[in-house]
Amino acid sequence: MKPLIPPQAPPADLPERYDLGKTNAEIIINSAAANKNAAISMLNQGALAVHIYTQDLDPLVLNDEAVAKNLLKMVKSHKQMQIKILIRDSSKAVKGSHALLRLAQQLSTHIEVREIPQAFYEEKGSFMVVDRTGFYYRPNAREFEGSVNFYSPIRAVKLIDFFTNVWEKSTPEPHFRKLHI
Repeated sequence: MKPLIPPQAPPADLPERYDLGKTNAEIIINSAAANKNAAISMLNQGALAVHIYTQDLDPLVLNDEAVAKNLLKMVKSHKQMQIKILIRDSSKAVKGSHALLRLAQQLSTHIEVREIPQAFYEEKGSFMVVDRTGFYYRPNAREFEGSVNFYSPIRAVKLIDFFTNVWEKSTPEPHFRKLHI
């Protein structure tokens, strides 16, 4: 299967600091910890929007209080912040009391979660785009090999275009709504 975005060659020298919207350097990642660090760093710098496309809400990457804390900080700092999550299978997140599940239930006006329609099950990747400019992308969500770039707006928009196409055909994920009893 063809990846959603083509890989870019990593730079010879990696920068000391990665600034969202400024640092255009392809960083190769190959572990859950590297994925988590990239997500936390990007979310810590984001201000406008977050798009997450995931098979099962990446428990080893996104089920982390630092991820939830950064998303909460973004929403509190930027009232127009929108976080959109597309998920194929929410059963693990629901059973495991995922940090983003709890956050989505608290912030339902800012975080919307939808199910990936079956027509898109052939896409096995996982990605997150922050502020339409930075992203992490793994062509196979079951593996942690992928890339991160803090400033690649053309490639980030390609991911968002795919995301938007799926989003328009998706339905709300019922497990992520807060139950009012």
